[in-house]
Amino acid sequence: MTGVNILIADDHELVRLGLIRILATSHPEWRVVGDVATGSAAVELGITARPELAILDLVMPDLNGLEVAQRLLDAVPGIRIVILTMYAARPIVRQLRRAGVSAYLAKNE
Repeated sequence: MTGVNILIADDHELVRLGLIRILATSHPEWRVVGDVATGSAAVELGITARPELAILDLVMPDLNGLEVAQRLLDAVPGIRIVILTMYAARPIVRQLRRAGVSAYLAKNE
């Protein structure tokens, strides 16, 4: 992947800043088009910026990561979604897969 535009949504600023730093260091050709703290802000920015990848926290204020993923998958053709969460329960993983999420990562991995 070269020149990938990325949206990051997590309600914890430290997580967002850490992801931005990791991505900038490991893939300088990738570009974070924005980072937001709420689900509704993620949907709004995703529709406006049209990133190729969205990295979303599962639990956020107002809309959760699954709701955001579903809205972005409908509104932004070809977008890939990665969900980050502290919850690794199988029912959640099945629900994410059915919704079309590309990948799921537990924050402790």
